[in-house]
This record gives sequence, structure tokens and C-alpha cells, in this order.
Amino acid sequence: SVQWSTPGNYQVAVSVDLTGCTTSSATDNVDIFDQPVASFSSTAAVCAGENDPIQFTGYAPGSTSITWDFDGGTGGGTGAGPFNIVWSTAGNYTVQTIATNNGCADTSFSNIVVNAIPTSLFTATPSVCAGDPVAVNYTGSASGTANYAWDFNGATVSSGTGQGPYSMTWNTAGAYQLSLTVTENGCASTQTLAPVTINPIPTASIAATSALCVGASNAISFNGSASAGATFNWNFGAGTVVSGSGAGPYSVQWNAAATDQVSLTVTDAGCTNSTTFNVTINPIPNSLFTATPSVCTGDNVTLTYTGSASAGANYVWDFNGGTSGGGSQGPFTVTWNTPGTYNVSLIVTENGCTSIQTSNAVVNNPIPDAQISATPGLCIGEQNTISYSGTAVAGATYNWTFGTGTVVSGSGAGPYNVQWAAAGNETV
Repeated sequence: SVQWSTPGNYQVAVSVDLTGCTTSSATDNVDIFDQPVASFSSTAAVCAGENDPIQFTGYAPGSTSITWDFDGGTGGGTGAGPFNIVWSTAGNYTVQTIATNNGCADTSFSNIVVNAIPTSLFTATPSVCAGDPVAVNYTGSASGTANYAWDFNGATVSSGTGQGPYSMTWNTAGAYQLSLTVTENGCASTQTLAPVTINPIPTASIAATSALCVGASNAISFNGSASAGATFNWNFGAGTVVSGSGAGPYSVQWNAAATDQVSLTVTDAGCTNSTTFNVTINPIPNSLFTATPSVCTGDNVTLTYTGSASAGANYVWDFNGGTSGGGSQGPFTVTWNTPGTYNVSLIVTENGCTSIQTSNAVVNNPIPDAQISATPGLCIGEQNTISYSGTAVAGATYNWTFGTGTVVSGSGAGPYNVQWAAAGNETV
């Protein structure tokens, strides 16, 4: 076995000397060709769909032929390259090259790992109320050990790391966008975006009068902030709605004294808020009173309040010219110095509620004068004509005394005919 370390043309000679035989010899030429070396450069790991630059780096003397097997990769050819080989599917691939020169060949292999490009798909709750949790769940293809580059756009993350899932909140209403890029084995995904709408929580406040009177109308309205599409759920307790709808204003009446509560729930874009408002319904005090129905001029008329108001209520009396004394509620003693029929009125106000005026007729009768018309002197047995000569009104009553005189005739105001049977001084 003969080896030559340098290519070239070599002559080989041989002679055979056999004892007793004729010596024989022979020569031949041997061509020693240059041995090619098959090696190449490549990236040991690439991403699916990305270029792997491959170039022959071996020894290719003379007319060396270089052939390749890219194991299904595209972008190859013949020769030394370079080539940009692409594998569209993740997996393990073997690249082979063969260098051949005049029958001398060398082969080289290299294993290429093609990694999958991860996806960055995820879901997020599309619309919630301010302060409510948003759930974010990764739905892509990467493993749990991949690198996850999240952008939560200012949210407060209450739970979740890495791949997730996450729970987060925004306290300010607005439109937000989440994003994610995933990198695994050096392969980066495209970016996935997801919008999240944070709806404002409506403010719920009520504008109304906190104290009113039985039967009075209370104007009640929504006094907060909500969009035009909000819905309003009112509860007026024992109140009766006279008019109104939606956000109001409402006109509401209560028919009995009480302490009641108005409640309101506002719903706007799925977000709800509630509030209450306390209302005191005060009774209307009445202004009833009693009065001495008929007295004489200058005599006292007693006025006594018999209504429902307290002593601290406001009492407005009109005594129609009479003089009086007493407290605001009474009782009062009133006198009129002129005969006639008088109307006394009273208005009572308590807790902003005013009674209807009530009047009583008080009759002041004139004091009659008592004058007598008669003959001051007469004889025993004569008849004296005696009559009332004053100003009493019709219907007055008369109480006469004639001493020892005997009434012959007469009644009422007279005239009377009276006789005396004995001399003397008598008083009628």
C-alpha cells in the first residue's frame, strides 16, 4: 500500500529476479489527485421562516463539484454559495454537502434546529366599569418559560406574572390598549393589540326639598353625572308621583305626615351607582279655635285654640278691632266696645306648613238702657200708666217690680196700668 501526500503524476517501477530465471521489470504512471474537504458554515438554530445563511468553507481544488442537500429548505443551489435557506416549519433538519474532485469526494453534515415563532394572542375583557377587574388570558402557542413583554397601559395589576392569566383595574374611565410580544428560543412573535374600554361609574345624587308639607309637591331631580343613555330606577317610598320620568324632574306628593326616603339607582353603560335622600313630611296644622258666641258690649270674649299645632308654632290672629291679651297660642280674652258682629281669624304656621284661615263670628250685643216713663205722683186708687222708654232691641226681656202696686193691665215693655191702695212713697 502506497500513499502520496502531494498530488501529482508518479511513475511506479517493478523488477522481478527469480533464481535461475530471467530478470523481468515493468513501469507505470500513477496520478495522485488533490483531495477536496467538505465543510460549511451555518447557524445552528434559526426561526421558522427566517434565513439561515449557509456557505461552503472547505477545500475545493481545481474543478471540484459541490452539491447540497438542505433537507427541504428553500433557497439552495449548487456551488460554494452563500445560500439563504429557509425552513417554514419548526423541526430538526440536517444539511449535507459533498465535494467531489476527480473521483475524490468528501462529505460534511450539520444539524439545524428550526424553532417555531411563538404567537402572542390573548384575550381581554373588552368593557368594564372603572375600578372593576379586567381579565387577561394568553391564548398563544408559547410555553410558560418564554419571555412575555406585556404593556398594560397604566393598569394596576392585582394578580398574574409571565404568561398569566392576569387581573387588573383602571380607576379612570377611558379607552386603553393592551399589547404583547412573545420571545422564545430567540424567535419573536408579532405584536398583538387588544382594546379595553373603561366606562365611568355614574354619580348618583338627588336634588329635592328635604322638608315639606302634607299634600305639597316636592320637585325631585337627578343631580349627578350620566350619559344620555343612562337609566334611572326611582323609589319614592309612600309618595305619589304627580308627573315626571327618567332623570326628572318629578313632582311627588305625600298625603300623610311621615319620615320617608327617596332612593335612586343609576345605570350607565352597565355601570351602576345608588343614593338615597331623606324627606320629612310635616303635617299641616289646623287653625281651629272656639269663641264665646255672644256677649255684651265691653264684656270679655274667650278665644281658645283647639287645633293641632304646638305652642311653638307661629300664630297670626286678627281680632277685627278687639283688644286682647294672652300668649301667641292663647287662650285670649277679647273685648269690643262697639256692638256688632265680628269675624276673628287665625293663621297657624309650623315647620313651614300653614293652615287655612278659620273664622268665627262673635256677636257683641249693645247694653240696653233702662228708663221708665210714669207719673211721679197720683192719688190712692188712680191708675198710673208706666212704660219702658229706653233703647232695648226687640226680643229683650223686662223684669218689673211695682212695690205694693197692683197691675191692672200690661206686659213686656208696657205700658202698664198700676194702682196703689194706700198713700206712701213707692219705687218702680
